[in-house]
Amino acid sequence: MTQTCAGSLATCGGYYTCGQVICAIACDCVCHGDPNCDGIKVDVLDVVAAVGVAFRNQPSTCDAGCTPNGRAERTDVDCDGDTDVLDVLKMVNVAFRNANAETEFCKPCDTPPPSANCP
Repeated sequence: MTQTCAGSLATCGGYYTCGQVICAIACDCVCHGDPNCDGIKVDVLDVVAAVGVAFRNQPSTCDAGCTPNGRAERTDVDCDGDTDVLDVLKMVNVAFRNANAETEFCKPCDTPPPSANCP
């Protein structure tokens, strides 16, 4: 059941509560950590895209409906609302150092704050 709720929302794992009603929220983040969205989870092109957003003031690519409360940057892999050096380091770890994306990257569907860079 999906419901619109007035007032404050308490978010939890892709769900929110509105009074006593628990409402499921659709969350689709297939391109999280894959800014080129080419199906290859973190390669050199994705790292280059993250560097561009973090250090070269390039616009971030955002996915609508990727967090319970709004949009998320594909390159914001620590879900702090902004792409920065920490995101680039995590992407480098996964792309070139065989780190596991499941443990390095956050899960935006479980992280309520939307990105400041996504309208």
